[in-house]
Amino acid sequence: MPSFIRLAVSMVLLSGAGCANDETTFETELLLPARPASFDALFLRVSVRPTLAFEEDWTNSLLPDLIELTNEPQTHTFSVVSGNDPADLGLKLEFCEDADCEAEECIVGDERCGLARPEDPIGEVWIGVETPFYEGQTTRLSVALPLLPGCLDALCSEFTDPAVFADSSRAEERQLDMLCDLDGSFPRAVWRCTVPRCSVGCVSAPNVGSEGSCTEDMGRSGPHLCEAALEP
Repeated sequence: MPSFIRLAVSMVLLSGAGCANDETTFETELLLPARPASFDALFLRVSVRPTLAFEEDWTNSLLPDLIELTNEPQTHTFSVVSGNDPADLGLKLEFCEDADCEAEECIVGDERCGLARPEDPIGEVWIGVETPFYEGQTTRLSVALPLLPGCLDALCSEFTDPAVFADSSRAEERQLDMLCDLDGSFPRAVWRCTVPRCSVGCVSAPNVGSEGSCTEDMGRSGPHLCEAALEP
């Protein structure tokens, strides 16, 4: 059985009104690190689907914006608008050396690409968000990645593990937990992560003074604040 670790996830605590109709909006903020010095170029493509079947083809689920990592950390935000749908949401983050995410494998001694690495994507983060949609409400999540999934040696026999930065945090924001595990069944670094529903912020009912966005046990259990906001 895999040993799950905790990766810090920060919720941005905002106040404001929910949507005036039945649509629900899930806002995501990605806090990305600087491009490692070993890469001449590195890109991130993001896919979103109402499913947690990450092994399937997600080609038709790509967001239009391709993110190029630079020598400075950056923030990327996007929103997902849905109807009154209680489904879970999957976020797939793929890191690639080629802008089309089609770079081929590089073996030891190949002068064309320097360090050995698997084919694109060289690393992925699969994030399953539990029930982020509530009728007429806006939810929000901020995910910090101070380290990228990738190889630790020239043969790609070892990969970066999310446990390395499990205790990382942003002092100005309240920290919650996202459970992550390094999946060793792929020839590249794949992190499987789960965001519990109480770790998804509710914009119209911020969890000021608690540790989560639910109504019981200091915000870590019970109905979600956005769900409670729907009650008359």
